[in-house]
Amino acid sequence: MLNAIKSFLFRRTEGGATVGNILWFIVAAMVSGVALDGANAWRLQQQLQIAADAAALAAAANIEDQTEASRIALEVAGLNLAAAHGDAILDTDIVFGIWDETTGAFEAGETPSNAVRVTAQRNAERDNQIGTFLLKLAGIDRLNAAAQSMALAVTTASGCENATILTSASMSTGGGNTWNNDVCLHGETGVHTGGNDYYGEGVYVSAANESDVVINTVASGSRSAEEVAVGRSLQPVIVPQLDTMFNTLWTELSGRDGQTYTTGTLPSFMSGATIRELSATWVVFKPAGSLQPWEHSNPGVVEIAENTIYVAPGSVTFEGNVDADNIAIIANNMIQIGGGANLSFTNVYFFAGTQFNASGSVLWGDPATYCDSGSYNAYLFARTFMSLGGAAGVYGVVGAAPQFSPGGAMQSAGGVYFEASTNVALGGNYNVTGCGSSLSSEVTIQEPSLSGSAHTRLIY
Repeated sequence: MLNAIKSFLFRRTEGGATVGNILWFIVAAMVSGVALDGANAWRLQQQLQIAADAAALAAAANIEDQTEASRIALEVAGLNLAAAHGDAILDTDIVFGIWDETTGAFEAGETPSNAVRVTAQRNAERDNQIGTFLLKLAGIDRLNAAAQSMALAVTTASGCENATILTSASMSTGGGNTWNNDVCLHGETGVHTGGNDYYGEGVYVSAANESDVVINTVASGSRSAEEVAVGRSLQPVIVPQLDTMFNTLWTELSGRDGQTYTTGTLPSFMSGATIRELSATWVVFKPAGSLQPWEHSNPGVVEIAENTIYVAPGSVTFEGNVDADNIAIIANNMIQIGGGANLSFTNVYFFAGTQFNASGSVLWGDPATYCDSGSYNAYLFARTFMSLGGAAGVYGVVGAAPQFSPGGAMQSAGGVYFEASTNVALGGNYNVTGCGSSLSSEVTIQEPSLSGSAHTRLIY
């Protein structure tokens, strides 16, 4: 065709344009055609890449069920590809296998899979090549295009055995915290951490959208922010039940003064305890053997006794030096533990009808022995607000309240589980560890394994 045009132009020179000008016009048109068709091909190839990325991430997030993962990946691909792309991504384009981060090699078909490779293609075999415009002048009618993506799934198989702190709102943390292996921090609407934190193996910081997890600088030797941040949805299971739990327990214990508790709502370590109904609207608990002669007739002063369940119509508080095991306190109003020194509680169940406020030198559980039983040893609940202040240690504790403020309590902690439904501000310089295996709870909690969740990221 070009030869014919040249021949014609050389024969007819009487026109206003020179042969050279017309030839340059044709060359320019050809170059413009390359630019136009190239830009269009690049745009469509980018659409293929976006679809491949989205499909790979979707498949990786559901990698435990490859059939379902492929179905979801194809659905996601369809949402990102216009009909003009045809069958750019087929089921056979979704390949599961093992990615070795050390060697950078992908072994297709190997199990258990930890990665997914997705290829998007437009070619003659699929009858979906990209059509050209001006390049047709050069005899190029169709273009091929392809894109490939691989996503890695890092499942939380080790779970959250050492600690779980979650809220259905947002969470923030101070700086300088040490989160030792298998700790989960979750704010459904977002998490913002302090700087210079250490994150051990199995530590995950999560929100419903991974983009809402902001992890500032990490300490030397810590896992990176990319390894720690997770996108997953997680909701409290105790907080929504607090009112029902309290009312059930109050009904269960009321009118049973002096009776022996066998089984019911309370943990098994309270089996055989004596139920004691208090009469004063404000009760002060004193250490065993410390009651003065004139205090014996005062219903507002009570000498704490082990293996006892106290049912209080109002509020209760504690003096210092109370060392109590196997006690339960259900208070219709507040439970307050002031600034008294040397308070220690093991195998306890405290439930405040309104607020639970603890401050001072309080040791919850025994750091040397709390792992031995394999079970949580303290249950702390409040229907409105819970504050732990600056406890001496928190070990083997389950706690829940709509509003939760741990303060500096977890500067020495292990084996803890806390829930809230409002914004939670954690302190700084925490040092949280655990038993290396999950503790069993006698109150339903989120399973430590947080099964089904996976942290996904694109490899390429």
